[in-house]
Amino acid sequence: MKILIKDVKIGAKYEDKIYDYVIFGQLKNGLEIKIFDLSGYDLRKFKNQMVECLIQAFILKNINSLPDGIHTRIKGKLIEYHIPSNHWSRDNFKLKNEDWFGVQINGDVLLVNPNEFKDILSEKNEEVSFDVVRFDLLAWHPI
Repeated sequence: MKILIKDVKIGAKYEDKIYDYVIFGQLKNGLEIKIFDLSGYDLRKFKNQMVECLIQAFILKNINSLPDGIHTRIKGKLIEYHIPSNHWSRDNFKLKNEDWFGVQINGDVLLVNPNEFKDILSEKNEEVSFDVVRFDLLAWHPI
């Protein structure tokens, strides 16, 4: 997935050690999302630049459990068991050999753990719509 890095803020910090970051990114369709960089990649020097990345979406199970503005509505085409290509396995983050669902949005793919999708399972290549409570950066590289 290609995203524009709009801003990057320091997340958790203790005694001058930074543990994670929060990335404010924009998808090709214009949707702006907040992405958690729990691996501490530190993309601050890529502000206002495009990067290619793998992003995992966490599905909100009960929309009434959070106030408005805390979740993001995602719409796209379901790709069952999308497995990230080998070129990602050479990145710093060691992706497990897990099967993923992918939601294709304007040609890019957002990853969803199959266990999260079991309640809203659809047919392959069907349009799906769901609320995401959190986005995590799994791997990335500059373009």
